[in-house]
Amino acid sequence: MTCSTRLLELEQAEQIFAETYTDFFADRVNGIRIHLACIAGKGDWKYLRQAYLLATGYNCKDKCHLCDATDWYVLSKDAVWRGTINNRKETPHKSLDIPLLNVPGLRTELIYTDPMHTFHLGWGQDLAASGVILLAHLEYFGKGALDTRLERAYGEFVTYCSGVGRTTSCDGFSKQLFDMKSNNAFPTSLGGKAFDTSLVLAWLESFMLGLDIQHEILETLRYTVQCGNFFYRSLREHGVFIPHETRNLLVAAGQSME
Repeated sequence: MTCSTRLLELEQAEQIFAETYTDFFADRVNGIRIHLACIAGKGDWKYLRQAYLLATGYNCKDKCHLCDATDWYVLSKDAVWRGTINNRKETPHKSLDIPLLNVPGLRTELIYTDPMHTFHLGWGQDLAASGVILLAHLEYFGKGALDTRLERAYGEFVTYCSGVGRTTSCDGFSKQLFDMKSNNAFPTSLGGKAFDTSLVLAWLESFMLGLDIQHEILETLRYTVQCGNFFYRSLREHGVFIPHETRNLLVAAGQSME
């Protein structure tokens, strides 16, 4: 299936979705008018850009569709982009013929990336896989070939999952699944999904609690994993409606890692 074919199918699905939910509001269902509260259009950044025909992205000067983020790398409180949020000078859309924006209540300002998948694909799975590899190199899973140590690590991980009543889609830990070409290569994948990343990070935090850490790099890993888990737990506990106070805590936790 070609990329253009996938995009065509996506557009057709969006058109059907938009027409259906517009009919719910405008034409009633069995004589009952259904009012929908449109909270947000959320998803992975790749598909959001396709679905909403966004012109912003990694190869554009504007990285965000909500603001003129030419100085997106500036995190200070007086950064210029903060004053342009929801007040763009130009539309971020390549076209205004976007089916999803016809859904009553949905507008550009309600397009959000999914923070769980953003963390997972951004650096969460790298952190999880790198943490396992570091512990394996330091022989916390015994001696032998790296893949042998990773097999033992996976056994401990599965035992942890069973103890907390969770299941994982990760088939195992290995250099191949971590996308490593050698023992010294940097792992770039975990071989699982966003939920698996949260499970591995939770297991790493639990595993390292019982260690007498003598290595500074391990102390750094433990702290970073704790911050990542705090992020996940906060999202899971509050869902879509995250209180302003909680958002401030998340931002503060992120800034303290710099």
